[in-house]
Amino acid sequence: MTCETTDNKTVRLPKWFAITILSGAVSFAGFAVTVISDEAREEAKMKEQDNQIRNNSENLAKHRVDIGEIKTDIAVIRAQQSSSDKSLERIEKTQQAILDKLSP
Repeated sequence: MTCETTDNKTVRLPKWFAITILSGAVSFAGFAVTVISDEAREEAKMKEQDNQIRNNSENLAKHRVDIGEIKTDIAVIRAQQSSSDKSLERIEKTQQAILDKLSP
C-alpha cells in the first residue's frame, strides 16, 4: 500500500498498517450488518405485536355485547336472590312466631 505526499513522493506503508485498516473496515461492516439485522427483527416484532393488539381490540369489540348481557343477567339474578332472601326471612319470622306460641 502506498500513499502520496504533497511533494509527489510515494511513501510505502507497512503491511501491518494495511491489515489493521482492512480489519477495522471488516469489523465495522460486521457491526453495521448486526445493527441492521437487529433493527429488522425489532421492527418485525413490533408489527407482530401491533397485529396482536389490533386482534385483541377487535375481539373486545365483538364480545362487548356479550359482556353487557352477562352483566345484566347477573344483576337480575342478584335481584331475584335478594327477594328470595327477604321471603325466607319472612317465613323464618312466621315460623319462629308459631314456635313461640306453641312453646309452653
